[in-house]
Amino acid sequence: MRNVVFTFLFSLLIFGCKKDDQKEFSNYDKGLIILNEGQFGAGSGTISFLEPSKNTAIDDVFGIENGGAKIGNILQSLTIVGDRYYFVVNNSNKVVITNKVFKYQTEITGFELPRYIDYKGDKAYVTQWGKDGITGSLAIVDLITNQIQKTIPLGKGPENMLVQGDKIYVSMSGGFGSDNRIMVVDLFSETLAKTIVVDDCPGQLVQKGDEIVALCKGYNDYLMPSNSTFGSVVILKDNVIKSKITLPDFADNLIKKTSSDTLFFTVGGQPAKWDAISPDYQKYSYSGYIYRLSNDLATDQLIVSDAGDFTSRGKIHKVGADFNIISSIDAGIIPSHVYSTK
Repeated sequence: MRNVVFTFLFSLLIFGCKKDDQKEFSNYDKGLIILNEGQFGAGSGTISFLEPSKNTAIDDVFGIENGGAKIGNILQSLTIVGDRYYFVVNNSNKVVITNKVFKYQTEITGFELPRYIDYKGDKAYVTQWGKDGITGSLAIVDLITNQIQKTIPLGKGPENMLVQGDKIYVSMSGGFGSDNRIMVVDLFSETLAKTIVVDDCPGQLVQKGDEIVALCKGYNDYLMPSNSTFGSVVILKDNVIKSKITLPDFADNLIKKTSSDTLFFTVGGQPAKWDAISPDYQKYSYSGYIYRLSNDLATDQLIVSDAGDFTSRGKIHKVGADFNIISSIDAGIIPSHVYSTK
């Protein structure tokens, strides 16, 4: 009997240490935050965290730090504001706020299919598609009260944003339809200041000196394929198209390296690079389909999100200059954007 009791107490000690070790596995100070969307309309998205020195990620850190709670469906994007994380949860129509160890603080509700969040000062700006996916708007949020103050109607599929001075540029991706505009909103008057016509379904916007680079995804018309258009990368200066390259397929995932003005994006799920000067871009061969392309700000290394079959766990790959895979880790279901804590 004494041996049984001893074995039981020893087991408690060992398993208790293992639980504490998992808890202390990371202080979440430095590393990569991986957003796993979760299946559309089913279950919840999750957050994985990868420390620089580790070859495995911590799964579902939000659940770990909040007693198994779920963040919601679909986990769309993240913006870091001071010492807080703002997670946009698309189908759940909310923004979940945590501290930097992923402890739940509060949430902002009342959105209609929110997509991305940006901020300036004590105000945040959230793009949302609207209940029908085509009557979208820009929601203005007071970061002190965490309440929506105002919405500015914009149209089909407000998506990515870029704050530049007293203006915010909003790409109109088309939502459940198509659009070809970038809307410029004045942050002082909180009104639409200008409309810039580009190519179909603009998405990511990046700053390059005094220019704005916009990736236009192209429009896939499933009912009338002859109406479909392919992607392009457009450079704007003083709100006018300065130059562009036209692509032979649908495009996505525009990012700019932090150490240079080199642009990376995907064409038909394959990687490409453009120096924004040459008349053509460089194509790369990659052994898979790139769902999302990100950049580790701490190392300036490119990261590929591989969603796999979109129903089981995907992978995150760190890749080299020629998109050769350097290392891989398992992620959650539909890994998408990867953010650096730097």
